[in-house]
Parts: sequence; C-alpha cells; structure tokens
Amino acid sequence: MPPNISEEFGRAVYTVLPIAAPMRLTQGRNRVFGIFLALMVMWVIFHQVHPKRTIDRMRGLFAKMFSLEAKQLASILADNHTEDMGLRNSLHETAVQIRTLSEAIPYEFDRYVQQDLAESSLILQAVSHGGALFLHMKYLRDSSIPPSLYADLFHEIITDMKQASSAMFPAQNGGCILSDH
Repeated sequence: MPPNISEEFGRAVYTVLPIAAPMRLTQGRNRVFGIFLALMVMWVIFHQVHPKRTIDRMRGLFAKMFSLEAKQLASILADNHTEDMGLRNSLHETAVQIRTLSEAIPYEFDRYVQQDLAESSLILQAVSHGGALFLHMKYLRDSSIPPSLYADLFHEIITDMKQASSAMFPAQNGGCILSDH
C-alpha cells in the first residue's frame, strides 16, 4: 500500500516541531475577547461616530446616474457614438453599484430599514426605467426617423432631468449636479 503523503508530512512536522495541545484555555479566551472588542470598536465607529448609510450612497449614485443619462442624451442628439459608448459603460457600472448596495440594506443596524427598503425599491425601478428609456432613444437614433422630429423631446427630457435632479439632490455639488453642456 503506497504511503499517504499528507500523513507522512504530518508525522515529519510533528517530530521536528514541538507541537502540543494547549493545556490552558487562556489563548482561546483571549481570542474571543479580542474578537468581541474588535466588534464593539467597529460598531462604535461605523454606527455612532461616522455612520454612512447605504441608502445615502445609493442616492449619490442615483444623482450621478441622472447626470450621466443627461450627458448621454446630449451625446445621442449630437450623434457622438464614442462618447455614447463611454457613457453607456459608466451607466452600467453605476447601475451595478446601485443594485449591489440595494442588497445590503436589509442587513443594516438602522431603525429606518423599512423606509430605506422602500426608497431602494423606488431607486431600482427608476434605474430600470432609465435603461428602457435609453434603449428607446438609441432605437430612435438608429432608425430612419429624422432627428428633427424628436430633438425637441430630447431637449425637454434633459431640462426635466436637470430640474428633477436639482429638486431631489440640492446638496450635491452645490445645487444642480448637471452641467449645461
């Protein structure tokens, strides 16, 4: 029967190193106390001293998404395909971050978890509707419909997005987060 390599290695290590089972439980006790102390310090820092709620990060990313969508709409109007692709990638990354954050909300130690879940659901719906809107916009741009028929609608949507953004997120970047480019 061939020798088992892991057994042989274990015997060699046991004979070379002075390994013995601890006779006291002080090491285990110290580890448990250390873990509890670390948990308490983390709780104090992350929930009392400097709390940063997940829903606040989602709001910030949603504001960023509004800005990116307005820029993408303007690039669709300008027929700038390279800028459109870059903005589309940025929008995708932002949407993935928002979806990931929404999964973390039920696990927060917060008394407003139910309100945060409802707001998270609304933000996720808005993100999915925004994606559908821009698929339709891209279809319009790639179709044979002349841009003069929908350009005014695009400009109206950009204006509405700027107004909604400044109303929803007044503290972001000193007012409206969307530039007038």
